Amino acid sequence: MRGRLLLIAVAIALVSAACTSGAVQPTGPSTVPAGAIAVDLSEWHVVVPRSTLQTGSLTFVVRNTGSIAHDLTILKTDLPADQLPQESGKAREDGKVAGTTSLNPGQSAQLQVTLPPGNYVFICNEVGHYALGMHTAVKVG
Repeated sequence: MRGRLLLIAVAIALVSAACTSGAVQPTGPSTVPAGAIAVDLSEWHVVVPRSTLQTGSLTFVVRNTGSIAHDLTILKTDLPADQLPQESGKAREDGKVAGTTSLNPGQSAQLQVTLPPGNYVFICNEVGHYALGMHTAVKVG
């Protein structure tokens, strides 16, 4: 009985440590520099504040507000956001302009991109995420 209690106590301690150690806290709206565009990633959503953006050099602050890893991939394409070709559980990255690495929950990344006029799709391309709805259409210009 004593061994079981010790095992349970150790398990609880390990779970508690895993939940709190090294977690990067989500950045709030106040940490987005003036002129930058916040892009929020969460389970099955890519949220861009506007569907039309200006042409030229843009700074995106990409924030993972979800509970699992996400990334942002920007594709220049005239295809509808939900009709990109897929292979092995991911969208093909034809027309890729820029992207982030995989961001853990609470992490953020700054992405500086020059976008000419056109149609774009912002996606999360972690395996299976695009198919679950992590995409949004954006027009530039």
